[in-house]
Amino acid sequence: MMKIIIALSLIGLSSPVLAQQSSDSTRFERENTYTPLDFKEVLRRAHMTFDEPEGYKKTKIIPNEQQDYLYALKSPDKKVEVRYYIMPLDSMLAKYNRPREEGETMINPNNIHQTMLTVTMLNISMGALQGSPPDPSIFDSTAVQNEFGADWGATVAIPAGKQFGQDYKFILMVALHKDNLADAYLFYLTNESKEIEKHLMESFHSLRFQ
Repeated sequence: MMKIIIALSLIGLSSPVLAQQSSDSTRFERENTYTPLDFKEVLRRAHMTFDEPEGYKKTKIIPNEQQDYLYALKSPDKKVEVRYYIMPLDSMLAKYNRPREEGETMINPNNIHQTMLTVTMLNISMGALQGSPPDPSIFDSTAVQNEFGADWGATVAIPAGKQFGQDYKFILMVALHKDNLADAYLFYLTNESKEIEKHLMESFHSLRFQ
């Protein structure tokens, strides 16, 4: 079985980059209506399973204006925090498939995952990233299907913005997409990049599409 291999390159930088939404006629609708208490319901809607890594402890959700997340865990030594966000596509697909007004254009929700990866990357690193965001490493299609039941996946390492990262300096972001089901994200936060390498595999496969 082909395995996903991740090369980490975490570099702290220092200048803001802002993600701006296009004002053209294409409509993109995204749900941001969930609270941490909805994690199990969102998993159900996304047809995903969650296996909580052994020894990890649930930690509080920190409200912020840059990126919602639904659940968070800390490693046993408290040096790495893993945050989870899942965006089911069912509501967006229903809107996409409904009759539309003349001239109205909508993006197929199955085609937004790469754009959302970039937008999310910019949001969570806002105030800490200098220049253009780094290119993500795209997972092998066979490996991401075997290991996550996903159609697409990627990872990228970035400095942590103050609002989302709080006291953390670095983030490793893992993104997964399954057509017609959901986009899902894992955020690994730490103050020492070597700690992510140490703890990564403990929770790397904690989310999987059924």
